[in-house]
Amino acid sequence: TVTLAPIDKLPKSTADELVGLWDLIAAEKDGASIIDTYDPDGKRNIFIRWDRIYVEWNEDGHRETGYWHIHGHKPEITLLSHQKDKDAESWRVSFEKDYLILQGISDNNKNLKLTFKRLNKFP
Repeated sequence: TVTLAPIDKLPKSTADELVGLWDLIAAEKDGASIIDTYDPDGKRNIFIRWDRIYVEWNEDGHRETGYWHIHGHKPEITLLSHQKDKDAESWRVSFEKDYLILQGISDNNKNLKLTFKRLNKFP
């Protein structure tokens, strides 16, 4: 038996929820806060665009870009930098209200947990 029920709002995928501007508010490595060294001036942000390009501002305020790819069956994102010398990074994605939580799963970001807050305008 198949039962259908009307819905008011279409459910969002992980990729749909990722799109937007995010400001780094917390960074942890092995459970300890490293925000003071990882982002001392509060300049780290990431803009995940709808066209699968990301724009990231590092701790110096410099802009870096690349492609983002969401796993088809798991809440995992891979960031592929346009810079040839930067390795790809994979992260496990979760959300809590207006917060994006990325947990490193690559060799270069294992045990790193980043928490972002959604922004509605560029800083």
